[in-house]
Amino acid sequence: MNRAPLYIFVLVALFGLTGAGKVFKWIDKDGNVHYGDSVPPEYADQVFGKGEVEDEDLEKARRDEQDRILLKTYLSVEDIERVRDRRIDQLKARQEVTSRHLGNLNERLVELEKLAEESSVDPETGENIGTPDDVLFDIQQTQDSIKVYEDRMARNETEQRTIQDKFATDISRFRELKGLPEEPTAGEEEPVAPESTVSESR
Repeated sequence: MNRAPLYIFVLVALFGLTGAGKVFKWIDKDGNVHYGDSVPPEYADQVFGKGEVEDEDLEKARRDEQDRILLKTYLSVEDIERVRDRRIDQLKARQEVTSRHLGNLNERLVELEKLAEESSVDPETGENIGTPDDVLFDIQQTQDSIKVYEDRMARNETEQRTIQDKFATDISRFRELKGLPEEPTAGEEEPVAPESTVSESR
């Protein structure tokens, strides 16, 4: 079961609290801490102080919830990498399709520009009679489509970088929470244990 969507949903809900005005904190009968823009009547007498949460409290609650969901969603670094790779692969597949369409459109534009040049000259007199309106229209439509696909490719590349950065942060935090060593950065090598030396008897 893929629990990543749950991770995203809970984080969105938690971050949304900041835009809801005052945020209150209370503890239910099972000892669970809750945050919200209102307090259930049965817990109104045990809110902290006035019940309003300070910014630093809410920030800590955010971090704690992120950590909790991160650990609940993934069991290992490999799990996180699999989800990351699957999303990146989907974007790359889309990018490949977009690139093919863009290539076809550029070829079409070259053909139309050649047609525009040929059709603008009267074959009998050699005079410039202007490019036919329908050819000009096709050129404009093709140029507009090229712009759409170029923008789509740029957004795809940005999304890939965003996903890479987001998952790199998650992996680093997951390693920290689990007490795992950080991966060596590019160019670094894993430390090699020194070989034990055995003295030879003479």
